[in-house]
Amino acid sequence: MGETVLLKKILWAATVAASSLVIVGCGGGSPTGSPSGGPTSGQPSLSPTPTPAGVSIGCALAPASEVSAALGISASNPTTTNNSPVTICTYPGGALVRFQTGEDAASFALGKAGFGQHGESVSDVLGLGDAAYSSSIAGTNTLVALKGSIEILITSSASLSNERVLMQELLAKV
Repeated sequence: MGETVLLKKILWAATVAASSLVIVGCGGGSPTGSPSGGPTSGQPSLSPTPTPAGVSIGCALAPASEVSAALGISASNPTTTNNSPVTICTYPGGALVRFQTGEDAASFALGKAGFGQHGESVSDVLGLGDAAYSSSIAGTNTLVALKGSIEILITSSASLSNERVLMQELLAKV
């Protein structure tokens, strides 16, 4: 599959995930953010979102070398979009890692439902964070996990087992 086609699918998956932000934001009570817009650069965000545990959430948590090794792809330094509470790390080579702070079980469930509403099959994944699910469509896999109030989403053409390896590494850092 060409990198352009894969990038379009990754961006589509990120848009599906972001649609839950709009839904949650309309309901009030939960912080919202949009993965579109905001500052973009080839370097990790200059203003990562801090977590209650004091860990700064940003692309520095997912360096290209770690993403490449876990996913089995050749990823280079990500382009960062920081629109607090959402940080999106888009890796040339075909991967996207999205961090969101301020999540809870209800907003996580809305995000999961959003994938199903867009025609994707969704499956619960056991043993990752407080809750996790995966989705696949047209050769693109997405794995999403919630740990405390932090949601991490990984989308790529790598296998779900490879995405699981990366997710375990990221969850250990937050």
